[in-house]
Amino acid sequence: MSLTAPACPTCQAALQFTHSGELDTWVCPQGHGVALTLSEAYELAQDDELKELWTRARAATGAPGGRPSPISGKPMVAVSLAYDPDETEGTPPSGSVDVDVDVAEEVIWFDAGELDKLPADLPKPETSAEELAAINEIRRRYGEAIVADDHDRTSHELAERIHGVFSRLVK
Repeated sequence: MSLTAPACPTCQAALQFTHSGELDTWVCPQGHGVALTLSEAYELAQDDELKELWTRARAATGAPGGRPSPISGKPMVAVSLAYDPDETEGTPPSGSVDVDVDVAEEVIWFDAGELDKLPADLPKPETSAEELAAINEIRRRYGEAIVADDHDRTSHELAERIHGVFSRLVK
């Protein structure tokens, strides 16, 4: 079995693997675009937009084919990716970009310049004191429930053992 390099859906040139920080991509040497796996896209773009993109791509699977996948060569689906400028879910989209998706291979193809239109994924905010207090309360209650369950189980087992010993002595 021979492996072939991913190919540009526009010119069929072998894509060049690139690594920048934690982001791995396959770039067309002719400048036609870039391919990202879904997991790599989550490193770069906002979670809510990518979740919506993937929902739309799966729903469009089986629709008349588009450009060939850089990985499999099978037709990808064209999906409009709406995006907003921040991490607030429910914010009206501020723009959109049409991308091609290979659902089976979990690859997204961005034509030249399309990836640059997406706002960067903002770092997750620090946990507030109120949220941390709520988390600690849940942990405390969970720990107490485990101890109580263990105590009940141990007490029940001890009572059963005492009953068994007593039953044998009475016979």
